[in-house]
Amino acid sequence: MAISEQLFQESQEALYVLADVWESMLKVLEQAAQASASSFTDEPNLDDLQRCRQTYEGHLKRLKTKLAWIQDNRQTLNDKQHVERDDPALVEKQQQLRQRAQDLSDRLKQLLGDSSSLQFELDVILASTDYHPVQQQH
Repeated sequence: MAISEQLFQESQEALYVLADVWESMLKVLEQAAQASASSFTDEPNLDDLQRCRQTYEGHLKRLKTKLAWIQDNRQTLNDKQHVERDDPALVEKQQQLRQRAQDLSDRLKQLLGDSSSLQFELDVILASTDYHPVQQQH
């Protein structure tokens, strides 16, 4: 797998872990609020709060690990792209590909414009036949 694909994959996984961190943080806050509210009437269940906090810390640790990997490898990817930008053969190939893409884009716009023009002309013809029925010759 290329470094850019792996970087994308790790970034996507980091986003999922971030969602887990957020969810577990909310659960910790909810448990803490419940423990605080129940502390006036009975002994709060601190074991549940402790488990929630450990889950939160586990998710947070996973997130930090993923972010560290992403930061390290993003620099590697940036360095690799910098070297590729300095290679004259690659720069020329990129320019050729960009020119080809621009030519294809222009051609596509022209074809779409022609298609729109034909559609308009067809609409005009169909509209005119609605007003002027075709007369049959006998």
